[in-house]
Formats: sequence, C-alpha cells, structure tokens
Amino acid sequence: MPSRDISADAKKARSNFARALSAYIELCALERNSGAGATVALANAAEVGDSWVFRQIGQELARSRYTGQPPWDSLKVLSEDLGLPELADVADIMRLANDESSEVYRQLRARSASARSALLSAELAQAGVVEERMYLPASFLGVVFLALLMAPPLLRLFGTS
Repeated sequence: MPSRDISADAKKARSNFARALSAYIELCALERNSGAGATVALANAAEVGDSWVFRQIGQELARSRYTGQPPWDSLKVLSEDLGLPELADVADIMRLANDESSEVYRQLRARSASARSALLSAELAQAGVVEERMYLPASFLGVVFLALLMAPPLLRLFGTS
C-alpha cells in the first residue's frame, strides 16, 4: 500500500511538473523573442514562477552557473533524474540556440504546444476511464428506479388474482 501511494504521488508530481514546464517553455520562448541570450532566457524564465518546479529549475541553473557548466547540461541531468524528457528537449533546443545563434522561438512554442496537447490527451483519457466506471452505478440506479415504478402495479396485479 505505501509503495502504491508513493507511486501515485510521484505520478502526480510529474504531472504538475509537466504543467509548469509547459509554462516555463513559453516563458523561455518569450525571453528569446525579446532578444535575451539562451542562458539569460533560461534564468529569467525560472525566476518568474514561485512554485517548486520553478525553484527546482532555478536551483539547477544556479548550480550550473557556480560550477561553470552550461545550463542545458544541468537541465539535461535534471530531466534524467526526474524522468521528464520534455525538459531534455528544452535543453537541446537552447543548446542549439546558443551554438548556432538560431531562431528558436517557433521551436519552443511548438514544444510547449505539444506538451500541452499531451497533457490534455492524458486528462481526456483519465476522464474516459472515470466515465466508464460510472456506467455500472448509473445502470444499477436505473434498474432500482424502474423496480420502484413497476412494483405497485405488479403488486396490484398479483394481489387481485
């Protein structure tokens, strides 16, 4: 039982992280669109939010600054630790932005849109599962209602014969 609870909590935390990561990607795209460099865009986007996700990313970026390694390498390690490939994708995109000085605004926006789409698909699948579980209680309730409607006429019919 405790391992199942921990597994459910981890799944919920990954889902929350994926939601916040979608917002973080959007913020990185906006920072890059306003002319900030790749490293600055990552750091500024992490400073905007105050949730544990943004703090975790901010701490990882600060650690990379203090150790002298590129921030995308730190984000890649964080993505492997937490099991979030979306964060690794952002790190790869920003690495390309720094190496080639390429325009990554559209790439980041597309990645954010695909992350939101994946989250929406997962939520719709979960809603479908919950809806399927409701068929049995709803059917049982319908049968009980019909029995209540049919009981008085049937009792009168069998009572008079």
